Amino acid sequence: MSEFASSTPQFDKAISECNDPSQIREIVRDYFERDGAAPDPLAAPVMPGARPTAEPACFRVLYPHGNDRYEIYGVSEEELDRKEKHLRAMYGGQR
Repeated sequence: MSEFASSTPQFDKAISECNDPSQIREIVRDYFERDGAAPDPLAAPVMPGARPTAEPACFRVLYPHGNDRYEIYGVSEEELDRKEKHLRAMYGGQR
């Protein structure tokens, strides 16, 4: 199942005919309520892929090339070492 709600011709038409940006929120909310997919406004937003599912005990920030920033998480320092070695190998072993 897709994480995105599917559109309908009626919804697309309502959005395209809307001339007031403040009404778009109402149109979208009404659409989701009718569709039964209204998001819970009290639920914390979830960023897919932002962090691993298991709670990591270790964290490290790498700058393997220029301003490229990588945050790596792991359950041990050994896991971080393996991940860091892999990332640095991708960038030709530069420090």
